[in-house]
Amino acid sequence: MAISEGEWRRAQDLKGEPSARKPRHWASGRAGKGGGDYSWGARIAQGQDLGGGWLLNRSIHQKPDQPVHWFSGSDGSRPVQKLPGSNDRTRKYSLWDMENTDIFPIIFITHHGVLVYTPTPTSIRDHQLTILMSSRVEMRVVVVLALLFWGISHEVEGGRELERELRRLNKPAIKSFQACTLRFFHFFFLLVQTEYGDIFDCVDINKQPALDHPLLKNHKVQKRPSVFPRGLGHKTSAKTQSSIIGLPDGGCPEGTVPIKRITKRDLVWMKSLKDNTKHFHPVDAKTPGFHQAYTRQSPGTYYGAQGGISLHKEPATDYQSHRSVITVSGGSPDKLNAIQVGWTVNKAAYGDGATRMFISWTADNFGKTGCRDLLCPGFVQVDKSVAPGMVFQQLSTIDGAQHDYYFSIFQNNSTDENWWLMGWPEEKIIGYWPKTLFPDMKESFTSLEWGGYVQVKDPNTKEYPQMGSGVFPEEGYGKAAYFKFIKLMKNSAGEFQDVSPKEVVTFNDRPTCYRVGPRAELLYWPGYHFFYGGPGGNCGH
Repeated sequence: MAISEGEWRRAQDLKGEPSARKPRHWASGRAGKGGGDYSWGARIAQGQDLGGGWLLNRSIHQKPDQPVHWFSGSDGSRPVQKLPGSNDRTRKYSLWDMENTDIFPIIFITHHGVLVYTPTPTSIRDHQLTILMSSRVEMRVVVVLALLFWGISHEVEGGRELERELRRLNKPAIKSFQACTLRFFHFFFLLVQTEYGDIFDCVDINKQPALDHPLLKNHKVQKRPSVFPRGLGHKTSAKTQSSIIGLPDGGCPEGTVPIKRITKRDLVWMKSLKDNTKHFHPVDAKTPGFHQAYTRQSPGTYYGAQGGISLHKEPATDYQSHRSVITVSGGSPDKLNAIQVGWTVNKAAYGDGATRMFISWTADNFGKTGCRDLLCPGFVQVDKSVAPGMVFQQLSTIDGAQHDYYFSIFQNNSTDENWWLMGWPEEKIIGYWPKTLFPDMKESFTSLEWGGYVQVKDPNTKEYPQMGSGVFPEEGYGKAAYFKFIKLMKNSAGEFQDVSPKEVVTFNDRPTCYRVGPRAELLYWPGYHFFYGGPGGNCGH
């Protein structure tokens, strides 16, 4: 909520600091809370700027920093204090609540003379407020206080809801990585700083957020599959190298796993997910602002999929995102059960343009279940150094070194029936999705895809980001993005086999912007490989 631009401009003529030459006028307020009655007062120099063009409120229990000499408590017992966070547009002051030792921010708005007393640990609706203004103060109140109070209360409650959710999701850490430069040591954890600003907490493997899921209350964490499928693995060469990913120094201590610390940005982004996402079948959903280029296996019964995905740097804006992923899915569109793994660039979600490991899942097409990475309970983290949300260190460059990462998703149908995720070349068992998360697909999935997807969330633009390396697949190896050694598992016995060219179809919905090629030669290796991508641009919705 803000005063209008015109009112703000008129307020500029009233700026100034208190001085002996300027007449001072008394402004006071009285607030009753329960059985208590608190009053405050201030001498205000005529024309003095006391604030900014919009309202702000401060988190509860914020300690004051220094007294302001021209403010004092009306009873003389304590001065009204200036709160941290003030700036040249909004200054915030507080009165110390003598009875409950809470701090109540008072927010001043320039020009109108509205002295707003905002009680914070409880809703403003539970308090009374009376503003007493001296007739000599030549200002007019133009804000409807009822609307003001409702807006402040709504914002405070929304912030508290996010804080409660963060406390629930972020578990106590034994050790924390922000990786690379040592920052400080605490009795319970070590915090290390990285250039990306992410914090990974080392959490007890048996107390990780995944186990908060109602279907996993009595779940016993499994650290490795009971049986490994045959055909796992990949090939590399001097020209094609796997990217490095993971925490330094071996990662977390034994018995703990890295969990990316969830921030308010993550939760706000998650709340907008339903309005912007039909992740897995955009062709059927015809999602506005969404384009793709992929290879799809013909429908059937499948127990796994794998492939190596080249890694690239993507120019990103706040409203553009890209991901290159392997998708296993099944079920009707409204009850879609699905898993995605790969990499993404999503500045709106992560706060930067880094190329990150990405996982996503749902059991009802994101109706009420699922999320990306570890933003919700579900995916059980097992490895102590590699986790979703981490940044890939080495990326491919056009006419330079080519870097990729190999992902395997599989189920041991004859044993634990969980859906496992492995990463190569480290042969890392990253974690798994328990079978109970997917009620409609406990035994198998019916659709497999390998491809790239881009999305624009701004309805006023038709400019789309690049996909892959930003060049068309016809450019070939060393320039175009690729998937290599894509394989699938057709039987519960657990054996990966090469995809057959006769059983796949390719699809792209904007060939002027993005394309996907047929089976291609890649360094003369056998198997199924393909190039994909494009420069993007004005692709339309």
